[in-house]
Amino acid sequence: PLPRQALLPGFVNAHSHTIQRDLRGRTEHLAADQPEDDFWSWRDLMYRLANASTPDTLYEVACDLYRECLAAGFTTLGEFHYLHHDPSGAPYPDPHQNARALLSAAHDTGLRLTLLPVLYAAAGFDKPPSHAQRRFIHTDTRAFLQGVDHLLRDAEHNPLLRVGLAPHSVRAVPFTTLQHLAPWADERRLPLHIHACEQPAEVRECKAHYGVAPVQLLQRAGLLTPQLTLVHATWLEPDDPQRIAQSGATVCACPSTEANLGDGALPALDLLQAQVPLCIGSDSHIAVNPFEELRLIEYNERIRLRRRNVLAGLNAPQPSAPQHLRVAPGLLRAGALHGARALGWSHGEIAPGHLADLVALRLDAPALRRVEDDHLPEAIVFSADTAVISQTWVHGAARLPQRA
Repeated sequence: PLPRQALLPGFVNAHSHTIQRDLRGRTEHLAADQPEDDFWSWRDLMYRLANASTPDTLYEVACDLYRECLAAGFTTLGEFHYLHHDPSGAPYPDPHQNARALLSAAHDTGLRLTLLPVLYAAAGFDKPPSHAQRRFIHTDTRAFLQGVDHLLRDAEHNPLLRVGLAPHSVRAVPFTTLQHLAPWADERRLPLHIHACEQPAEVRECKAHYGVAPVQLLQRAGLLTPQLTLVHATWLEPDDPQRIAQSGATVCACPSTEANLGDGALPALDLLQAQVPLCIGSDSHIAVNPFEELRLIEYNERIRLRRRNVLAGLNAPQPSAPQHLRVAPGLLRAGALHGARALGWSHGEIAPGHLADLVALRLDAPALRRVEDDHLPEAIVFSADTAVISQTWVHGAARLPQRA
């Protein structure tokens, strides 16, 4: 029984770096001898944290994060996993020891997981890896893919686990390797995820090195397909939204992390007008809050264009004779359906044949009290917080003690 509650598809967190959760509070200051702070200085601090991690601490952080995700209404997570090696940069005796720590945490908390092992081969365009990146790097692509095949076999009979593939970015994986990955992943029908157009410097350097921007380079490599999710896509070229739409690829926005890092904001209006499906991720986990990620997609466009309801009528079917165009239904699809598809799952809708990943919201919570039914989707997206969550189900099983 769910009196005075609303039932939604479980939210999907399509882009996660679990280890970065322990950066909370550590980077929100400017050193007295530091003239300014940006993504690259933040990344130096992140590397120090990652290089101090052990499989045991990774498991503990993952359990904390995955429980936080379930409490926030996320039922599924895509883990962009690149902490492969021991602190010296050598493989563990079990080369998947850190991956298994993440899988164990997902099993023990009941979260649905798509593990995305990350191929990370270089520090940049024709730049050798730095010492700080020693735990991430694979220089033998064949051995890396054999490891992914091994993980795929482990996942075959686990109803809560999928394995995909994630070349880190066009700056960290050479073009010839990207070309090799496309048919390999297509043969296995794997979800593919890649950081793309996250930083202006990445776009400039890609143009200088290859003569084209990252999205066009991915198209040339054969990776721009319906299996691909481009993470961030903040600094696109004018014709990139149409190029992405024609390919059937998805874009994953991580607005709270992009804002925290000062990276920029997703060109959501351009993407949705081109009919590119959007999903969300909490990325560095500065906050784990699907409502915040969804409303920031709209709010960033309101700030940019200085008008309201910018995304009205986009990203979701509308009634044949609508009295008004709505923003919330499209954002809710980004929060669930499109993320599930991007991670290789058949859920995100409450419908026969879909997996029973669900979340219940208390309608008597302060954020939703006195909201009329007709305005409930908008209140959920623009006014709710994680305190409205009363229960989360994954694969039909309750994952939280039900809140009063």
